[in-house]
Amino acid sequence: MTAPILATATDATPPAATEPATVLLVDDDANLRSIVREALVPQGLRVLEASTLQAARALLDCVHPEVLVVDGSLPDGEGLELLAELRETGRSPATIYITAHEQDLSRVRALRAELGIRLVVGKPLSLAELALQVQALARRAERGPGVRPPPPGAAPVLDLLGSLRQGYRAELCRQLQVLATGARAVAQRSGDPRALELLAHRVHGTAGTYGFPGASLLAGQVEAALIPSSSPAEGVEAALLRLAGQCEALRAELERQAPAESPAPEPSAEHRVLLVHPDRGLRAELARIGTRNGLAVHEAGSEAEAIGLALRAPPTCAIVATGLPQGDDPMRCIRRLRSLPSLGDLRVALLSDHDEVSRRVDASRARVDLFEVAPMGAMRFLDVVRRLRLGATSSLSVLLVEDDPDFARAARQVLELHGMAVHVLQDPTRILDTLDDRRPDLVLLDLVMPALSGFDVCRLIRTTARWCELPIVVVTSRLSADVRIAAFQAGADDYVAKPVVAEELVARVKGRAQRARLQLEAREHDGLTDLLLRRPFVERVEQTLALGRRTGMPVTVALIDLDHFKQVNDQHGHLVGDQVLAVMGQVLRNHTRAEDRCARWGGEEFAVAFVNAEPDAARLALDRIQAQFTSLRFQGDDGVSFQVSFSAGLACSTTHGADLVQLLRVADEHLYAAKEAGRRRICA
Repeated sequence: MTAPILATATDATPPAATEPATVLLVDDDANLRSIVREALVPQGLRVLEASTLQAARALLDCVHPEVLVVDGSLPDGEGLELLAELRETGRSPATIYITAHEQDLSRVRALRAELGIRLVVGKPLSLAELALQVQALARRAERGPGVRPPPPGAAPVLDLLGSLRQGYRAELCRQLQVLATGARAVAQRSGDPRALELLAHRVHGTAGTYGFPGASLLAGQVEAALIPSSSPAEGVEAALLRLAGQCEALRAELERQAPAESPAPEPSAEHRVLLVHPDRGLRAELARIGTRNGLAVHEAGSEAEAIGLALRAPPTCAIVATGLPQGDDPMRCIRRLRSLPSLGDLRVALLSDHDEVSRRVDASRARVDLFEVAPMGAMRFLDVVRRLRLGATSSLSVLLVEDDPDFARAARQVLELHGMAVHVLQDPTRILDTLDDRRPDLVLLDLVMPALSGFDVCRLIRTTARWCELPIVVVTSRLSADVRIAAFQAGADDYVAKPVVAEELVARVKGRAQRARLQLEAREHDGLTDLLLRRPFVERVEQTLALGRRTGMPVTVALIDLDHFKQVNDQHGHLVGDQVLAVMGQVLRNHTRAEDRCARWGGEEFAVAFVNAEPDAARLALDRIQAQFTSLRFQGDDGVSFQVSFSAGLACSTTHGADLVQLLRVADEHLYAAKEAGRRRICA
């Protein structure tokens, strides 16, 4: 991959950190171990090394690493032997298994199920991708509440790779010459095939990691020629002689010129809001509003404060205002934030004190995601944060319809490295059922498949009302004008050509899916409470009820009405009333499960569908929501504080029937009974 690596910033006063996670790297190639070690140690990780199974076993007797990176082929056995031994003893470090051989999805699934392998990585390795994976696994296993930041001066992976490549280049030239000599010797039956295979295996993995793909490919061909099950058609001797000549030619070429590098992206940050604004009072007010709505708002009054906060607690999104102290530049602040570890994809809104074309152009060049004009009140603040978080790549879901497991594996890995959730469907005939189950933001679709072509799948999606606006990006190796026109006529929105460039795939999928998500959000969600509107709520609950009819799963529907809400509007104003509604929406989201459905039913009424829940369980959930909501104090324009409660009525599919209209009628009757009984109660 060739996406830019995020630079690592320094922190003059790093926070107290926990003991670093330990990584055990088991590989017989000293060059590979060296470059991986140099990439991981500056990130605050402790790296131990072993070149053989025996050495690894000795280390594992003394230490318990959080992450284990093990090569499949070692001088004294297979890496899988070590994993099986660990499995038998009940030890389960997060494991990355490195292999020079292709692994289909079924094999990967088997390795995960049998040996608990977290990730199977093929050679040649991408150093940046491997470092990202190790860091992610180490963060999950970090011993303590914090995450150790990189030490001051830690070099970015790209810089590290560039600094080490030249030293390895001379070693690679020597190894290529040894490969050529060894290949000729084996072809003439005077050399050691096993020694040649081990050397080719090492070069195949390490050369690609250092950014020498040609050498990696050539070494892989030497290795493959020595495997009986994959003997070349021309014969082993002829193939080795041909490859020996190619090794010498490549060695000579490498001595004359240096190749390009292949970096990869950093993962996305955790969920926090960074607010950079010169007005301390406004920052405090918006932070209070954010806390009330379940947001962790970190305040900064200057560029330096913003960088320090971001280093200690990487934000999900940021709002940066103009008018910062003299010498501070909001655009530079944004660029510096995105240069920090894991923040390359940080979503940022610029709050400008003037609406000028030149300022908007500057903001667009700084890759600002939203341009807002001051002043910013509570409701706008919540809306901006909502839109920034909606556009985050980590929230995107992609359905990949692809019958080629090799391409599916590669595409999935690329997209998942950018935080997207990817589900692979190999049988295109199951497209509608899978769409209903997964509800993706985008379909990535191969045009050439068995049983049902990609063109047919496009047409099938476009003629289905609930999916007719779903973005479709098609992938094919045949992209003539006729094919492109036919794909667009069938309903495709965009296309990617095979072989796929990773950055192009990410850019097209990310752009289409983010815009579609925002458009869908605007159509289906209430802008004030961020809850579903009535129509999409009804559609989704009816689908859930249909599932319940087939499986016997209970669904309890609740109708909720805020008590005496008209008095809130009359006494304190409609803006304050809007704040109450927005907070109620946040409380409902925070105290219901992901599978439950919450909606603003209209005015001050709300609806909730509790999935796989009997009325008693739904009542307990509403009791918790009532306790949380009534504990909050609101303040009117006149400075008077007040509290609000609600009444609710319940109806369950197993008692009152699985028809939604009937359930809503019964729930409304019970809601009326709750009001008649004195309000602030729940009736079923």
